[in-house]
Amino acid sequence: MGSFIETISKAMKEIKEKFASAAPSPVVKCPPGAVTEAEASQLFKELANQKHIPFDFPDDCCYSRANEMCRIMNEKGVNCGKVWNYAHDYPGGAGLKADTPNHPDGHVNWRYHVAPTVKVCGSDGKTRDMVMDPSLFGGPVTIDEWKKRQQDDKSKIETTDDKPYFRGPGDNPMIEDKDGSETKAMLAEHTRNRDKRKLSKGK
Repeated sequence: MGSFIETISKAMKEIKEKFASAAPSPVVKCPPGAVTEAEASQLFKELANQKHIPFDFPDDCCYSRANEMCRIMNEKGVNCGKVWNYAHDYPGGAGLKADTPNHPDGHVNWRYHVAPTVKVCGSDGKTRDMVMDPSLFGGPVTIDEWKKRQQDDKSKIETTDDKPYFRGPGDNPMIEDKDGSETKAMLAEHTRNRDKRKLSKGK
């Protein structure tokens, strides 16, 4: 009996020593300006819960939604940019199409669409631009996923910093809203339009 106990004790000791000497799992360190996947998910939830941003009125207002989300993220110390998707028939057509329950037709068509991006450091150590667009998704998505949702294979993606309020391809034209007054006014207008539609449907 004594030798059996001694054998078990010795084996347990060897196991403990093995794990104690094993190299610790590497800790992924995000580069400056990037957030972790968990932080990005939490940030997305906070943005999606902003009642003054009409994410459920996808007809228009993407430029104002994106600008306001960037303002909020900047206040939190989060660096952000913007991604712009221009329809293949921009500016005359509306070749982008996004299916949504927030429109009577079940979808919306756009000439272009814009949303904020943040740099997210993945568990693999790679940093990717992730799109924050609560009007279309329930969490951060890659630029490719975001573009695919808009169903225009020939659309053109361009990325910028957070400064443009509205821009055409190649910054022609490029308009800023430095004091945020236009953003605030348009968010209020589109919120009213959303509420009117809900009332007309008896909701």
